Amino acid sequence: MDPKVISLDIETYGALKRFPQQRVFNPVRSEFQDKIPKEDQVVCLSITVPKTDPRAPVGSRTDGLNAALNTPARWSRRLMRALEPGITFSLTPASSLEDYRTLTSWIRHADTILGMNIQFDILYLRYVFPNLRRFLNATTHQLIDLQIVAYHESEVRPEKSLKDLGIVFATHRYDQTAKDRFDDISSCQEYCNQDVHNTLLAIPPIIRRIEQKYADTIKLNERALDWYSQGIWECIRRSENGVPFSYPELIAHAAHCDRRIKRIEYIMNARYGLQLSGPGSKKSKNEFLAKLLAMPAPDFRYKTFGDQVENHELLQRTKKTKEISLSTTNRNLFLLLLPHDNPMARAMQLWTRHAIVHKELSSYCYAMLWHRRNKPKDKQSRLIPLSPRYTPPNTDEYRERPQRAGVSRIGMAYPTWFIVPSFAKDGSGLSGGTKQVRSTCKGPAIQTMPPSVRNTMRSRWPSGKIVSYDLSQIEMRTAGLLSGDETLMRAYHKGEDLHAGLAIHCEGADIVNHPFFKTGNNLHDPRQHYKQANFLILFRGGAATLATTLLTECGAVRPIHWCQRVIDGLRTLRSGLWEWQDELIDTTHKRGYMELPIIGVSRIFMGGDKFDENEIVNTPVQSFAALVQQRFESIIGEMLGPNTWLDNAPILPLVNVYDACKFDVKSEEHERELDDIVAAAFERVCTQDIWALLQEEYGRELPITYEKD
Repeated sequence: MDPKVISLDIETYGALKRFPQQRVFNPVRSEFQDKIPKEDQVVCLSITVPKTDPRAPVGSRTDGLNAALNTPARWSRRLMRALEPGITFSLTPASSLEDYRTLTSWIRHADTILGMNIQFDILYLRYVFPNLRRFLNATTHQLIDLQIVAYHESEVRPEKSLKDLGIVFATHRYDQTAKDRFDDISSCQEYCNQDVHNTLLAIPPIIRRIEQKYADTIKLNERALDWYSQGIWECIRRSENGVPFSYPELIAHAAHCDRRIKRIEYIMNARYGLQLSGPGSKKSKNEFLAKLLAMPAPDFRYKTFGDQVENHELLQRTKKTKEISLSTTNRNLFLLLLPHDNPMARAMQLWTRHAIVHKELSSYCYAMLWHRRNKPKDKQSRLIPLSPRYTPPNTDEYRERPQRAGVSRIGMAYPTWFIVPSFAKDGSGLSGGTKQVRSTCKGPAIQTMPPSVRNTMRSRWPSGKIVSYDLSQIEMRTAGLLSGDETLMRAYHKGEDLHAGLAIHCEGADIVNHPFFKTGNNLHDPRQHYKQANFLILFRGGAATLATTLLTECGAVRPIHWCQRVIDGLRTLRSGLWEWQDELIDTTHKRGYMELPIIGVSRIFMGGDKFDENEIVNTPVQSFAALVQQRFESIIGEMLGPNTWLDNAPILPLVNVYDACKFDVKSEEHERELDDIVAAAFERVCTQDIWALLQEEYGRELPITYEKD
């Protein structure tokens, strides 16, 4: 019986010199932006079959015959260590019917696909060969990615490409890489053959290194490999579905941002003689900074304002000249230290607002409508019209040309998704990903979009709707479960308001009579300020960080002494959390690294880093909160069924924005169907999956909830 596991790799048009340089790494973008027809996108493909399948058949029939089923065991680190490359198939399925049949045969036979950046390969295969979608999806194959295996050996290793890993682990070497580009398909095919062979060569030594470095590790256990596979499939699904935005609303917001920028620039020039953009702006800003630093200090202990900020812990300096920089952090610091009625404080507020609005326009609106503001060739974030008959206005027309709304004026974003720190393709393309289990995206970075831009998201269907399901305060709840802090446990069991409780603890019971209390006003509501403090303690932020956070997130200026009082109050109130953090820091420093239970993800901490302790206490909370959200989304996807992997599915997962997952639904009927699926998936998360496992691991129970937006 042939092994049911294969190593697979494709080479796309960018590997051949006769095609233009590949600038995008989503097949829809390749067709729209690089102008490469679907049939030319995959130029060759290779499959290597291991000599043997290390999994033993398990199970028995349920019809009374008691015959052995041909069902392999689940993959584990031990089984992967036994992989050894065997025969390799060289295929050009786009031009050869026989090769296409061979590809189809192996895809249908296998239940596991190995690869390097396998998400990229599967995405292009499903697009170029749509008939494969029926038997190449999350319900048919487990995916194992070499970059995830290597990540578990070292999350800080700079060598991430297959070529570099071969040098590090002495398994293989290349005389030429895809970056060199090939003259003909035969040379490209030879390189592709090496990739699939070398992927199988690289896995066993990396596994052995993991077992040498980490004593009694649970890394790459059966559950973790299953979950990573489901996570990769969810990224593929989101990459295929895209994210719909309204062209008219996005264009209107871009024009609004443009008007605000011009208004602020006019005021700054007229009132303060400060030029914020254009030729001469750098000189004008430096002169303004010199004037600010030379003014008398608000604090009588110093002669000038420059003396006052000179040794402040938040002050940033330029790398080369070590002079005080004009960074956002410094502007926030100056605003924090200046009296409210000082004219320079108003100038700093306007300058900060200008920077925020300018980033919205250039990094998001402009990039999504046309290209990166200062890099016209970079169109990674550009929307693709859903209707080929619609042409969005050019960069000169958008301010004057009104836009009518409608489904025909929907633009699709196709961001690149990252499971772990990596490249979009092996060693090339966009790079992204975090060390804390959370999947992230770029091109565009939808998760970090300002709400004003993200709110232009609209359904692709005339009667459709974007719906969102948000895990409520999952990070705080995770911290409570991991630490066992009494105040957090009690608050979530009894439904208490954590942020109001902290305000009362620090200010007294009369704070509830504050005219803005619980109004949700970021600037004036004290509860909103204590909310920021509550989340800050999860990574042990100090008074200065709280002051800066309040300024940037709420627009509120709170003195350092007030912030220090709040931090001290938190240490007293959340003593269980603080003690758990102390123990975690001590254990991690002694060990040199941290390995999380259940999934085995680790982080190396060698000490000496300014933010070392912040990262140590933040890692388990962020990682498990992200994993809960990821499992929630994966189970929803599983319950949607296999038809959601085909064309014309009426419920489409779009994006996870940290604690929320968003869907595009075709009608109210499908929305009700999704509501039922989400409720069932959430129940499974709590009683059978990750949250139940965490509660069992830490020996306590804490409820979680979700909200529909």
